[in-house]
Amino acid sequence: MKGPSLLCTQYLSMTSSGKSVEKQINELTTQLDNLNLYAFKNIVAVASDLGVKRTRLELLPMLANVSVDPKMLSGIAEQLGNLREQVGGPAYHNFLVAPLEVLAAASESAVRSKAVQSLRTLLVLHSDSELNEHYIPLLRRLSVHSMSPGRASVCGLLSVAYPRASTTIRDELRTLFSQLCQDQELSVRQAAAKSLGDLGKVLESDHLKSYIIPLLIHFHHNEEDWARLCTAEASASIAPLLSQEDRERFILPIFRQWAKDKNCQVRCILADNFMNLKKALGFAVTMQDWVSAFKSLLEDSNSDVRGAAVKKLLKFCQSVDPSEKATIIIKTIVPCVKKLVVDASEGVRSALATVIVGLCPILGKEKTVEHLLLIFLTLMKDECDKVKFNITSNLDSVNEVVGTKQFSYLMLFGIEELARAKNWRVRQNLINSMPLCFSIARQLHQVWKIGSESRPFLGGQSCYSSIVKLTKDKNYKFRLTALFCINVLADVCEQHTLRQMLPIVARLADDRIANVRFNVAKTLQKIGSVVICRLY
Repeated sequence: MKGPSLLCTQYLSMTSSGKSVEKQINELTTQLDNLNLYAFKNIVAVASDLGVKRTRLELLPMLANVSVDPKMLSGIAEQLGNLREQVGGPAYHNFLVAPLEVLAAASESAVRSKAVQSLRTLLVLHSDSELNEHYIPLLRRLSVHSMSPGRASVCGLLSVAYPRASTTIRDELRTLFSQLCQDQELSVRQAAAKSLGDLGKVLESDHLKSYIIPLLIHFHHNEEDWARLCTAEASASIAPLLSQEDRERFILPIFRQWAKDKNCQVRCILADNFMNLKKALGFAVTMQDWVSAFKSLLEDSNSDVRGAAVKKLLKFCQSVDPSEKATIIIKTIVPCVKKLVVDASEGVRSALATVIVGLCPILGKEKTVEHLLLIFLTLMKDECDKVKFNITSNLDSVNEVVGTKQFSYLMLFGIEELARAKNWRVRQNLINSMPLCFSIARQLHQVWKIGSESRPFLGGQSCYSSIVKLTKDKNYKFRLTALFCINVLADVCEQHTLRQMLPIVARLADDRIANVRFNVAKTLQKIGSVVICRLY
């Protein structure tokens, strides 16, 4: 594998051989054509070895004309944005413009994207005079480029250049952008539509209304799906910048159409931006309308839309006025959640498992016990381990809301199911929660105990039985889980319980799996150290 150090050696040996610079560059280009992606991702190291003068006058011109695989070109475009010190600092950043201009007009979108990002980085660092001298001319050249990719790249640069441009240049840039919005090439119009939101954020307030809004409406009325997708994203960005009156006038009609748009991606964008829009539009939409719109997203026929809406479930419920909580959350949202808990999409159930626990503080103990505990248990027994992991990651907060008695019912019914999860992270979550489960079981034992005070406590029969079953499982991973559980329980168990667990551990001493036998030794050591510590 040829790396950057070899590239430097080849380059330096050629420059010292007395050959012409043009011939040296041609030979170096030939060498570069044969290098792999690793070398191109380390151009910074190459430039550091060459020095600032050779980097500016020889390496950069060569990179502007090199013909290699698109993946390598993408690496070059990314690295050029990191050569700021290697070209000599801010005073020489303009040397990076030429190669990046070439890459910004490349046919491959990944290359253009990296080049535009590097140019945006450099634009921020340049002075106003350098902006006018080097970058405004760059935008002019690209905007009339013979190839559509070059014109499309301009759209991603305008929002960075505009705030620092003079009034006259700003007028020119707005005119330039309008032309791109009407370009004959679809790819250029798409790039312009996608840039509406970013440009709108940096425009003066009067131009936002007189310039951006007409363009937004123009794209929104386009029957093509891509146009509505772009305006959906732009509207979400622009809405907070408008006055309440203008939001109601321009954004609200667009919002009402999103919820019933035929394209599921548009509805998905609505779900992604639902809370931002709710905040921006405020009282322009009644709470009942917001609830109806959110409910339709939770019940959408497309799983991506449902998943995006579920991710906003907690924030939406938090935004509901406490006086309307019972009516809205209990009567409208919870019925939707009960359907989502058995949704055909694992992604939807996984998203639900991540946020559902957060509803406990909102609903309080009584409503949580009545409406959510069964949902938690269903998710804990889900066939997808990712769902199990997400729900078990936050269960401690459930105990804080509902109390130990109700929480113990939930955990004791779900312990064996979680212990048999194929994903080790789920089993780890269970192991981490075992001391809490054991403590709860002990409290319940003390509450329920009626007979003799000498009756031994076994840590809750369900916990104990589950551990015993795991030690007998054919899958060694589950036998290991049993040992891990005993390890963490050793610190909270009573002496009698530890003695009850010793035979369980001893039976695994002859296990056929070496890792199990190794953990038997560690568990016995743990139990022994706890017993000795308590004796003294």
